[in-house]
Amino acid sequence: MQAAIYCRISSDPEGTELGVQRQEQLCRSLADRLGLVVETVFVDNDVSASSRSNKPRPEYAAMLRRARLNEFGVILAYSNSRLTRRPQEYNELIDVAVKHKVRISTVASGEFDLNTADGRAVARTIAAWDAAESERLGERIKAAADQRAASGKFHGGPAPLGFRVRDKTLVAAPAEAKLIRSAMARLIAGDSTYAIVKDWNAKRVPTRRRKRWSAMVLRKAVCNQALIGLNTAGVPSWDPLVDLATFAKVVDLLKERGRHDVPYVRSSLGGGLTHCGRCGARLVRSTMGGIPVMLCVPGRTAHPRDGSDPRAGPTGLSCGKTIMKTDRLEAYVFNAILNTLPVNAMSARSRRSEILNEIERLDRLVLDLEAAQQRHLEENGIGSATAETRDVLRETREAKRALSEVLERVQFNEIFAGGVDWRAWSIPRRAQFLRFIIDRIEIDPLPVGRKSPPHTPHMTRETWEQRERDFWDEMAPQRIRIMF
Repeated sequence: MQAAIYCRISSDPEGTELGVQRQEQLCRSLADRLGLVVETVFVDNDVSASSRSNKPRPEYAAMLRRARLNEFGVILAYSNSRLTRRPQEYNELIDVAVKHKVRISTVASGEFDLNTADGRAVARTIAAWDAAESERLGERIKAAADQRAASGKFHGGPAPLGFRVRDKTLVAAPAEAKLIRSAMARLIAGDSTYAIVKDWNAKRVPTRRRKRWSAMVLRKAVCNQALIGLNTAGVPSWDPLVDLATFAKVVDLLKERGRHDVPYVRSSLGGGLTHCGRCGARLVRSTMGGIPVMLCVPGRTAHPRDGSDPRAGPTGLSCGKTIMKTDRLEAYVFNAILNTLPVNAMSARSRRSEILNEIERLDRLVLDLEAAQQRHLEENGIGSATAETRDVLRETREAKRALSEVLERVQFNEIFAGGVDWRAWSIPRRAQFLRFIIDRIEIDPLPVGRKSPPHTPHMTRETWEQRERDFWDEMAPQRIRIMF
């Protein structure tokens, strides 16, 4: 008779699978004694079958599915509790046994004839006691962990990322700690958790369990208060990996981005300059498919221009209906402004040259200092602010302030008489220019029934791109309002 073996162990943090391998060996010995031929082996390693766990067991489900196809007539397991500790799952097992004449045999719990009322009653009783024992064990483990945490000790279990367990406490794991600090530096610089783990996976940076990195795992790691030396009870218990200010900044940053972790996108159009033309809410910087956009986030306070503005709706919340690509919007706004600026032909060439040289000097200085700031973060880590790093930060602030002062004094018609390319400017310079010239930008949603041209299979990329440009040229003047 054909038989299947099912092996399961609840906890295997190291991923060695030694427990399930021992179970398989014992089940194969049982199959030899019973004269059975093992058809297949199903293994759920490091998966709980407790009634408190909702983690799926794919191999257990596959075993039941193939049993219903009559691929084997006997299921072998080390014990009933290895099959399941959930009474409801026992009912499914009984249903398979009765309808498809499948026998259950175990190494430690014996054999139950689920085709008889007495056998089913005994099996259900054992399942109920297994579930109760599992819950009592969980309560004892949790109580012990809470007691350790309250006394300022490590609560137990796997160490958080960045640490390893030594003498019942946590110490830094150098390789993981370096990754965590690097990730926090990149998050503060504007990267998303998705971008970071994508980079790590491409470089084959190893994980603790030799799997691929995920954004969720990284997010939990950088928001774990263990990084600042606190255990689960909030008691200082070990040396921190990062300082409190850095940790708080990363946590606040990820909280602001939301669970999808929209990265901070630098743009000259942010800071309350750009608004939704439908509800009056400020548009926020975001990305969609890696493309920077300005969008109206639904459910926020709309801040209409006028308290009686009906576009804000009865709740006064933002509509979430407006979105536009940042690069196209920025180009449209700058071109519209430059085309309306008067050119003073009588401006003195020497004065214009002096202004341009000063702006270009400060602009290059800001860019160089920002690059130096990033290098210091990468070389020294976030948690160690050296005197040199602090000097760079101070110089960057002073350079930006000086650039702002020059831009506020300058006559922009003199600048553009020389044909300066705004695309070569730094972001602070672009933003300062826009705020000096205009008061507000409003963007309406696409009109009802109008959508960007679809890219159909028979259409060439060049044709689609041309149609998209034509659609933009048609809709931009209707949707964008620049208020001077």
